Amino acid sequence: MVKAGSKRQSGGDATAAAKKQKTDKKKIAPQKIEKAEKIIEPVIKELTAKFKNPEDSIQFLLQHSKVPVDEFFKKHWEKTPLAMHADEEAKDYGKIFGFDYFCQVLKETEAKDAELVLIPERDFVFSKYVDGKKEELEFAEDLTETAFVKVFNEDKYSVQIHQPQRVQDALWALMEKMECYFGCIAGANVYMTPEKCQMLAPHYDDVDVFVIQLEGSKTWKLYKPHVELANEYSDDLAQDKIGEPVMTVTLKPGDVLYMPRGTIHQAQAESRSTHVTLSTYQKHNVAAYLGHTFNEILRQEVSKSLDLRRGLPIGLLPGMNGISANDYADQLTKLADHIRKEKITLPHPEEMVMDFMTNRLPPFGMAEFDVEAATPPAETDKVQLRNKQHFAYFLRVSVDEGMDEMDEEEDNEVEDEEANLEKNELYVMSSAHNDRATHSMVQRQLMGDDGEFLTMDEEFKPVLDTLMKADEPVSVASLKVKSKDGDDMDVMPLIMGLFNLGALEVCK
Repeated sequence: MVKAGSKRQSGGDATAAAKKQKTDKKKIAPQKIEKAEKIIEPVIKELTAKFKNPEDSIQFLLQHSKVPVDEFFKKHWEKTPLAMHADEEAKDYGKIFGFDYFCQVLKETEAKDAELVLIPERDFVFSKYVDGKKEELEFAEDLTETAFVKVFNEDKYSVQIHQPQRVQDALWALMEKMECYFGCIAGANVYMTPEKCQMLAPHYDDVDVFVIQLEGSKTWKLYKPHVELANEYSDDLAQDKIGEPVMTVTLKPGDVLYMPRGTIHQAQAESRSTHVTLSTYQKHNVAAYLGHTFNEILRQEVSKSLDLRRGLPIGLLPGMNGISANDYADQLTKLADHIRKEKITLPHPEEMVMDFMTNRLPPFGMAEFDVEAATPPAETDKVQLRNKQHFAYFLRVSVDEGMDEMDEEEDNEVEDEEANLEKNELYVMSSAHNDRATHSMVQRQLMGDDGEFLTMDEEFKPVLDTLMKADEPVSVASLKVKSKDGDDMDVMPLIMGLFNLGALEVCK
């Protein structure tokens, strides 16, 4: 059985990197506009060519450090900031996203030749921080290049551009591989600041950040965290509440600064400055993992553990006087001991995987797959997965069949109903056709009914395992699998499902 599912909404912020944007007035998703092919700067071509494998992203970010990648993760990741200075200024980095680049984007928007229509407040915001106070500037209508230059040069407002990877291929190529490497969503913001100006008050974020200086210079002051590895971002902080800096560093084009989440920071431009922040690991922590798996652990173990089945103290509700913190901790300890002893199979954090796969960037440089124009696979063909890094699958409990049975035959035996409810299914996803234009800009979604996922019988898992492990195309005829009853199963419905998903290509 192979079938598609249905779309549902998931709450939560798109990314902490865009936390300060105001979207109440402009909640519509960014609209992509087709445009004529334009000349690509050599520095952009050079950068996009660098990112072929996930490891290329972290090696690029750490290229100016004096420590290898593994040492960075031992000594600095989630621990201490690290400033990495280039041997010489990367003078072309302003072409990635600088003052002139943004002016050109605004010109294209005015001429209706933009790759994306940028809207104030949704796509960029203006503010400045002067004498301990933050001032914000709102636009009632679209921003012209002339208005931007005045606001920036004369009024000394800085601009924050949300998710620039939507309009800059170099950032798309880097961040797509960055998401592959870290296995979670990455976000970005460009900050453009006039000389001797500051945009934001001291604050801390709930994301790990890599700052890349693109043009000009900016001095950063970093302070001891109020909350180590903060799980929430802060409001603006008063200068007299943050203490003395633990690091002061000036970044020039090509320099990179890493800050663990929770690091209090502020920055002032020495000259007209542009930098981009790449953020990741928003709520990608142990608490989130436990939150998405703990209920399933309890569901599985309650039938095996007498302690879990014991009744609550008499009169516990509503006073909550019958159980102490020690008693609660004792129950968790017993559950932990049982998990260790029985070596149970841990449940998959389904919603974490679904959230990532649905909302991550699509592959950079991979041609869009047209299922209607492509020739479908036959049993005599060889096939392979189009992009393994954008393909995921896991087993989960299927409730659909059990619920159908209960609706149709209410007099079924309880054990038969439970057997149906415990039926497993494979859940298969591909992120190859995600929308770059809306990356981290709209409310997150879970996998939907637009051909983004498949569900199928768990017996097909060995076929997917084979395709994932294969280094070369595999013949369809060799993909054999047997049912639990020992009968040969027809794999063609699965192959066609993967093909229609855009996850499989035919190799003649």
